[in-house]
Amino acid sequence: MRKYSYPAIWGIFAVIISLCLVVTSGLMSKEKKDIKFKWKGPTAEEKITKQIEKDNDKLVRMLEELKGINPPLDEFIKKAEKDFEKTYLKSPILTINDEEISGWDAVIPKLKEILDGTKTVEITTVDVSVEFKAYDSNIKPSVDEDIDYYAYIKTSFSLPAADPDIRGEMRHRRICTYEF
Repeated sequence: MRKYSYPAIWGIFAVIISLCLVVTSGLMSKEKKDIKFKWKGPTAEEKITKQIEKDNDKLVRMLEELKGINPPLDEFIKKAEKDFEKTYLKSPILTINDEEISGWDAVIPKLKEILDGTKTVEITTVDVSVEFKAYDSNIKPSVDEDIDYYAYIKTSFSLPAADPDIRGEMRHRRICTYEF
């Protein structure tokens, strides 16, 4: 029977461990590659942002104009409904102090009430939440119902009397048109 010395056993053990480390380090040293996207043309986010900026410029102009209008507000309400018909504020929801007011016919008088005595109107934040809808080829929606995402927009502005926000939504159809 052959006797092995402890140093020989430890040497063999060290060689085995070294080989294992070399093999596993070779497997582990492979760098993970970052995945990078490059979009051609404007992205959905850029298109939504541009549309919201345009709509909010119109909103600020309307609020500035509303400060100088005296009741009755019927003509101004009709004008707002027409001006915002193709914006995310087609059916606005105004929130002030946990109270929700819907539709231009109710929103305009409330805005007039809180705008009285205000020198400037400033938008403070715009929050956008996008909800994508999966395409189901079994349903085969009509062109009008073929929505691939909804953008829910909440615009907050600062006023001395309150800090209201106004919300609306925009829908994007797969044929690349926005619908409000």
